[in-house]
Amino acid sequence: MDATPAPESRPRDVQVVSPSTVRRVVATTSAGDVQVAVPTGQSYAADVETAAGDRRVTIATDPAATRSITAHTSTGDVQVSAGAA
Repeated sequence: MDATPAPESRPRDVQVVSPSTVRRVVATTSAGDVQVAVPTGQSYAADVETAAGDRRVTIATDPAATRSITAHTSTGDVQVSAGAA
């Protein structure tokens, strides 16, 4: 399953909570916070960027993983965490 809730969204906060394992998540905004929560127990290739804000990744990451998360904002905080239920 792919989860692509907000490709290239306008200024606003973006939140994605997936209670099941997904292959790909893409969550981006030009200005606002991005939060992605996925289930525990999986590794993800994580592409997480912010130009002006805090970046927090608390999931298991592996650049070679078959699952991926892209979470970007120009201005705002980005958080990728495990524990979605």
